[in-house]
Amino acid sequence: SLQFLVGLIQRTPDMYLYEMQGQLREVCNVDVCLWTIWIALRHRGYTRKRVSRVAVQRDEQACTNFEIYMAITYRADQLVFDDEAACNRNTTKRGWA
Repeated sequence: SLQFLVGLIQRTPDMYLYEMQGQLREVCNVDVCLWTIWIALRHRGYTRKRVSRVAVQRDEQACTNFEIYMAITYRADQLVFDDEAACNRNTTKRGWA
């Protein structure tokens, strides 16, 4: 069962404990509490870390061109920044590492 959990984390590092519990129940026919999963993973050396994802459609050259354009067109006191790219309730905040 522990090897199964490790495999789950390797495939899906942002999986929640209750999702692991469901997979254990469904695939391995093992019913354990969330605390048991947590302790097993901690003993194995896993911790929860903040994760962030880079957008798939991100184009580095386009970003560089935009930065150059902004630098030559505007002064620093003319700029206001608001980043909503990572604001999504479905965006995972933590993952297993």
